[in-house]
Amino acid sequence: MKVDGITATDGTGNKGTGNFGNYPLFIAARNQSSLFFNGRIHQFIVRGVLSAADEIANTGAYIAEKSGVTL
Repeated sequence: MKVDGITATDGTGNKGTGNFGNYPLFIAARNQSSLFFNGRIHQFIVRGVLSAADEIANTGAYIAEKSGVTL
C-alpha cells in the first residue's frame, strides 16, 4: 500500500491465518459493521499480478499528474 508515493503500513498486528478465498471485498467498510470510512478515495488500483518497482513508480507518477499532485 502506498500513500502519496510512500509505502504505508496496513497495520502491525497479526493478520491471522484465515481463509483468503473468493469472498466479498469490502472497500471502506468492515464486514457486517457500522464502522464506515469517512473520507475520499481518489484513485484505487487493483492488479492481479505482482508489479515491479518501476511499474508502481510510473503508475504513481501518472496518477499524481492526472490528479494535479506533486509526489
